[in-house]
Amino acid sequence: MLQESIVGKIDINIEDQLFALKSKHTQLETALKREQERPQPDNIRIQEIKREKLALKDQLLELTTN
Repeated sequence: MLQESIVGKIDINIEDQLFALKSKHTQLETALKREQERPQPDNIRIQEIKREKLALKDQLLELTTN
């Protein structure tokens, strides 16, 4: 019974983490599009956003494969 409770909490915690990472990824996607649509986009900022998105994608992959 206790073990089932712990496993359930772990699953919920992972789901919360996945949701947070996906939300942040969506925010970065919006920021990237906004920056790219500017009359003079900041290419350095675009690269930073892309790196952040890639790092989040790696974290998502790690959580979903474990």
